[in-house]
Amino acid sequence: MANKKPNASEQALEKAAQAGGVTLRDPADASTYRILNRTQEGVEKAMQIFTHNLRGQKLTERNLPRVTVPPNGITLWTVPGTEGDEHHEELTGILVEYTTPRAYWDKPMEPGNTTPPSCSSHDGLKGVGDPGGACYLCPFDKFGTALGESQSGKACKEKRMLFLLRPDSILPLVGLRPRRAGAGGARRHSEE
Repeated sequence: MANKKPNASEQALEKAAQAGGVTLRDPADASTYRILNRTQEGVEKAMQIFTHNLRGQKLTERNLPRVTVPPNGITLWTVPGTEGDEHHEELTGILVEYTTPRAYWDKPMEPGNTTPPSCSSHDGLKGVGDPGGACYLCPFDKFGTALGESQSGKACKEKRMLFLLRPDSILPLVGLRPRRAGAGGARRHSEE
C-alpha cells in the first residue's frame, strides 16, 4: 500500500513543527488521548465546566497552559504541572494548530520592559495599531528595519505559536517561539 501524500494543511503543520523544533510522528495509540476517548455527553460536561470556570470569558490561547520552548542547545521543555513546573526531554502529542502572531514596537525593547507593541497581529495577516493594515505590505516586515543591536532583522517580530495536545490532557499546551530568519540567517530575539 502506497503512502498517502500529505495535503496542504498537513504540510503546513509539518513545516510549523519543524520551525518550532518539534519532531512529527504518527501517534502510536490514539486510545491514550483522553479527549479522543470521551463520549458526546463527556465532552458536553467538560465544556460546561470550562464555561463555568471561565466566568463568561472566551477560551483563547491565553487561557491555555504555556510550555517554554527550549532555546538552541537546551534539551529540556518546561511544562506547567499541578505541583509546579515539570521538565521533559521530549514532548509527545498531536500538533493540532499553529498561528503566526506578529508584534512591532516603535522603540527598542529594554530588558524587563513590558510596554505593549505599537502594532500587533494575531493571525500574521492584518496588523492592529500603528501602522496597522496588511502585514505583507508593511514597511517594518522587511529585513534591515529592526531597531537596536540587531538592525539586520525585521522591526516587526514574527512568532510561531504551536498548540500540542498531549495524551493525558484535555486541552492543548501552547508554545511560542520566534520564527527563524531563514537558512543560515537564523536569529533569536530578546523579546521571547
